[in-house]
Amino acid sequence: MRGPMVRKILFVRSSGGIVGGKRTEWETKMSTLKLHSRLAVTTLVSTLVAATMSGLATPASAAVPGLTIVSATSATDSDDHKSARADCPGNTVAIGSGATIEGGLGEVNIESVVPSSDSVSALAYEDANGTNNSWSVTAQAICADPPPGHVIVYATSIQDSLNKDVTAFCPGNTVTIGSGALLFGSFGDVELEEVRPQLTSVTASAKEIGNGIGTPWGVVAYASCADPLAGLVTVSTSSANTAVNKSVVAMCPPGTSVLNAAGRLNNGDGRVLLDDLFADTTSVTATGKETGNGTGTPWRVQAIALCATP
Repeated sequence: MRGPMVRKILFVRSSGGIVGGKRTEWETKMSTLKLHSRLAVTTLVSTLVAATMSGLATPASAAVPGLTIVSATSATDSDDHKSARADCPGNTVAIGSGATIEGGLGEVNIESVVPSSDSVSALAYEDANGTNNSWSVTAQAICADPPPGHVIVYATSIQDSLNKDVTAFCPGNTVTIGSGALLFGSFGDVELEEVRPQLTSVTASAKEIGNGIGTPWGVVAYASCADPLAGLVTVSTSSANTAVNKSVVAMCPPGTSVLNAAGRLNNGDGRVLLDDLFADTTSVTATGKETGNGTGTPWRVQAIALCATP
């Protein structure tokens, strides 16, 4: 049985900086890692299938000035795990996130993509099969001038050896404008099944890869929240239901831009890894790749884009 969800406010960005928070375990861990970062822009070509669009039924109050996407890429080598951090420019804040893996070939898992006040950190691990190929991970920070009411909250699951999910809820009258997730205690043996933003919450779920690991692990969901924004809409697109590697693209409607990249797997059953949650200016690409052992069961990948008027 899953334990109760824990909800905490990490920080609120103001003109004076970060108010009333402390460094998370993730930030502490990331500060000890040597990041080999460079600015990168990656273009993924995929086939767009029929999309479903759901508007957020809340009154809009403001657009999103200063909107920009910043990327940073780790070293490209065959180390079993690597990280990258993308920093927002000037006085902008990280409102959304994205991450992508290059060269993982279904043997590398996005372990975490975590927004903080002014940056996004991404961590990736090889699975138990590993790979001798060189690969890299890219973190994407979707930055903007601080929107009214901006706050990042998180919720942590219990730590055990069972598949699990957890949901972080936005406080008060704020709505979801970005998302993130973090696995802990997994070290490449658990796959991130979904990072799914909803109107006022974000759900993160994870499954053990293959036959499982038998040791405790957990998952954290992050929700970037703010007062309602002009043109705020969620767009989702699902792939075909097949047993092959695939990508899918969710397109923002005309006149809007991407605030956040998210996605989910359906029927992956611990045999499919999320390889990309990649944001472009007006679209989000999600890619699923089968692990080395593969699966004969059809599965889908879904791309989820949060969009608003820039």
